Amino acid sequence: WLARGAAGLLGGRPKSRGAVRAGAMWLTGAAAPSGPWRLPRRPLRAPRRALSFAIPAFIAAAVVVVVASRAAAWALARAPLVARRPLAQPARPYAGECLSRRCSASGAAAPATAAIDVATAEDSAGALAGQGEEDSGNEPQATVDPAEEEERSRQLGLAVTAIASVGAVDTGYLTAVKLGQVQLMCPAAGDSCTKVLNSPFASIGPIPLAAIGFAAYVAVAALTIGAGTDWPKSEWLWWLTLAMTLASAGLLGVLLGILNTPCIFCAVSAMCSAALLALVEATKSKQAASAPRRAVLVLTGLVAGGALRAGSMAAPPREDSFYALTEKYKPNHPPVRTTSSEAEKALARHLKAIGAACYSAWWCPHCQEQRENFGAEAVELAPFVECAALTKGQLPICKEKDISGYPMWIINGKKYSGGRDLSELAELSGFSDFPKEAYRKRTDREVAYIWGEPEEPVGDATTVDL
Repeated sequence: WLARGAAGLLGGRPKSRGAVRAGAMWLTGAAAPSGPWRLPRRPLRAPRRALSFAIPAFIAAAVVVVVASRAAAWALARAPLVARRPLAQPARPYAGECLSRRCSASGAAAPATAAIDVATAEDSAGALAGQGEEDSGNEPQATVDPAEEEERSRQLGLAVTAIASVGAVDTGYLTAVKLGQVQLMCPAAGDSCTKVLNSPFASIGPIPLAAIGFAAYVAVAALTIGAGTDWPKSEWLWWLTLAMTLASAGLLGVLLGILNTPCIFCAVSAMCSAALLALVEATKSKQAASAPRRAVLVLTGLVAGGALRAGSMAAPPREDSFYALTEKYKPNHPPVRTTSSEAEKALARHLKAIGAACYSAWWCPHCQEQRENFGAEAVELAPFVECAALTKGQLPICKEKDISGYPMWIINGKKYSGGRDLSELAELSGFSDFPKEAYRKRTDREVAYIWGEPEEPVGDATTVDL
């Protein structure tokens, strides 16, 4: 599209802008435009996936490199110099055959010409030396304030520690999720987080990869705090941040090229490692009175661009996921998959008889989970009221009831926000024909199409799946 559009624009065809726009949106991962330039709905092959990552990564890397270079130049310009000395003039090979940028055709100059050129060169060198001595004598010697340098180093050390703390919290949470200690809360749509954590790239043997990252971030914070204001001199700190950035670059390649799914937590960790390396490199170069190495800045820019891509790309939903089902059945709810017991059907009839109502929206996953709690048979008897139109706008019937969230129950004139267990609904509505144990709570596996596949429990060694 880009090539065809560029050729069309050069040929004087203004309508070719649509091809350029379509190609740009395809490369950046945006939604495909409609109209004559609609993109075919087929999965991207490996070269196209690599290209779709390379273009935005290159742009982001260029921006990061420019910003980092400007910041480093600004920091070096503000830093006082110890002394300014005139640059030594490079010696020229006045050997007789090449003088004053002129060489004789025979390889040797005439004696008179050589004498004149040598005298001229000596006079010029003496004049430059005298001018340099005069300038160095008139300019005052600049000195470095140790207290100011120590305060600046302390502030930069606090910044390194803060970034390392963010990375430690991020990787520590993923480690706890991987070990089954806490429940995963994925900010991305679909089951992308579960797909990443359950992939073979998430562990090295029995050790979660996030645990290694957590240990690395803790080590960075410990080295920075332990060294005090001399932390930029630590070679271990520089090599550790370099290793973390290289590891992040490799994992981003796996995430974008093989798994092809977004991961907010991975993006945060990669951004933290790139920021740590850039900050350590800039501070270390400043103390050495030299410019930061461009290769290091380019590496951090590429990793930062990959992190932005990994955190902003849209993962295609699975065909059986809730988000794909809502697109298929909207403005109706997807079908309920679980079955109902007699107690659940009796509770649904009771709620409808007393005038209770559950206000829900077809696009709301919590509403779908509430419907699953009733089961396929009881949900037809329960008093569910649809609030969302096809455009996801709220219908007038729900505006009159001042419904501010979904699902929302109104039982005996009182509002109850959020999904409720059926045993709680029975208690709130005064239904006591069945005990609480009669209402079965749906398992994580039964609602996996709504929230994604649950984490496999670590379990004990005696459990064997046949």
